[in-house]
Amino acid sequence: MDIDEISEMDIDMLILDGKRHRYQYYGFEKAGMKYCFNITEDSVRHGCHSLSYEEKDYQFVLLEETDEKWIDAAYALYQNKTVITRTREDFFLSLCSWEADTYAVVEGEECIGYLNVAANERNIYEVEVTDIAELPFIIKAFMNEIGSDELGIHAAMDEPQKMEGDATQAGIKRFNPLFVLNYSATHKTKHDTIYALDALDAFKQKLVKKIVVKGFEVKNLRGTSGYLYLDTIVLSKNKPPQAKIDLEVKQAFGTISSNWIAGRC
Repeated sequence: MDIDEISEMDIDMLILDGKRHRYQYYGFEKAGMKYCFNITEDSVRHGCHSLSYEEKDYQFVLLEETDEKWIDAAYALYQNKTVITRTREDFFLSLCSWEADTYAVVEGEECIGYLNVAANERNIYEVEVTDIAELPFIIKAFMNEIGSDELGIHAAMDEPQKMEGDATQAGIKRFNPLFVLNYSATHKTKHDTIYALDALDAFKQKLVKKIVVKGFEVKNLRGTSGYLYLDTIVLSKNKPPQAKIDLEVKQAFGTISSNWIAGRC
């Protein structure tokens, strides 16, 4: 598939991960950013020594497609993430991308986490554990398991509203990015919106586990004496959303009708 085919399909933007020179051939430019942490045997040993936590005996089970029990357990841990995009059906398949291996972290008979590791066992692409306090010890045990004295961990940038400091923004500019995409549900700074997903759509697409809906209840309003009606939602570029409400009340001397706009002060 080339750029012309993509345009004909009305696709505005594609985001790909991998070797940049492969995609430059098709007209793509670098537009993403991620952190790469390098962990050595010494740093893990000293880091664990400074923590007051009881080291445990962990087992690492290399997952195969037929290991339904451990894959189910890993997927249950994955669903604890704030945002989830994989279904149970495609969960293990997506973990196998780039020929990566996935290990279930087992303590006793219980799966307490999983590691998604590059085929060369040099980098961890994804990790999820039940207790984050155990992560340094799990990494230490995994390095001992594979006989490695050095391991990399890849992490994408998250919560961009926490990265708006002058030093961070200056560092991003040094990469000379074609553009910067800010994915967040809690932006502090107004950005040019290219796509917005409301809470209900996010829930329907199973990107979030639950949503909370706030409302109000009108009591003792029979409908024969009056009614309360939400006419429309008023949107503005520089004001919070407001609601236009109509109220009609029937009294002995006639019907009184009024409307007003309500919004957050």
